[in-house]
Amino acid sequence: MSRNNRSRLENTKNNKPETSEESDLVLEEQLAGLEKLSFSAPTEIIDLPSEGKHYPEDHPLHNVSQIEIRFMTAKDEDILASRSLLKNGLALDRLLSNIIVDKRIKPEQLLVGDRNALIVASRITGYGTEYKTEAKCPSCENISEFTYDLGAATLKTIDEDELEQEGIRITGNNRFEITLPVLKLPVSIRILDGIDELEIAKKSRAKEKSKKEVNNDSVDLLRRMIVSVAGTESSDIVDKLANGMTARDAKYIRDAYAKISCDIDISQHFECSECEYEREDMGVPLTAAFFWPDR
Repeated sequence: MSRNNRSRLENTKNNKPETSEESDLVLEEQLAGLEKLSFSAPTEIIDLPSEGKHYPEDHPLHNVSQIEIRFMTAKDEDILASRSLLKNGLALDRLLSNIIVDKRIKPEQLLVGDRNALIVASRITGYGTEYKTEAKCPSCENISEFTYDLGAATLKTIDEDELEQEGIRITGNNRFEITLPVLKLPVSIRILDGIDELEIAKKSRAKEKSKKEVNNDSVDLLRRMIVSVAGTESSDIVDKLANGMTARDAKYIRDAYAKISCDIDISQHFECSECEYEREDMGVPLTAAFFWPDR
């Protein structure tokens, strides 16, 4: 038993309550003890799907296959609950900025797959590997509770030999060259990053407000994927191609992008309890709601 607590018991037994000066002294001693304590959160090393291969030479993650993050804290929860940050689509970026140990690394400069890996890892550090949410059956649209095991997530990395066999040539600095099947044009595409995600989300919110009937999301996405056409990086030429290419060429680019995308895979087997529909790759959007499924 500590001296202060023993003193209190003795005073109680003797029916002699502590004086105001004695209480202040005890409080000061307790506060002094708290100031000596350290509450630094632990950290964890996370494998990157990109393995650092597709960052430019001046990027801190160039050829770096892992990244150190801090465990989520109660303060980070406040960020994810901020209405203003959620409204502007900035909550996840602010969270990532807080948990990444190396402050040279900016969340918006991370490739999409690496960002996703950090988001999944941060949720695991905060709430464990079990993720309960609601899932809608793609067949009968019945909504039921579904539990993901985030600990079973796997990384999808790029196999350069396989890409070569698919007609995709890696030219460095996040550039991948393909030849369109219809137009026969050589086109260079890239993996999207956090800046692209923020811009896409911003445009999506603007479209919802304006309630435009014409949706050109596919064209916008192609513009961001395409870096150059026949060796030129002219934005005018890229725009013309994105707007005027055949559906077959557009699908070829989207399929090629799926092959070059290094990412984390948390999709799992799903079976509907109502219609017995089954799907092997039921995924979940990695938005701020990923941290607050019951809100």
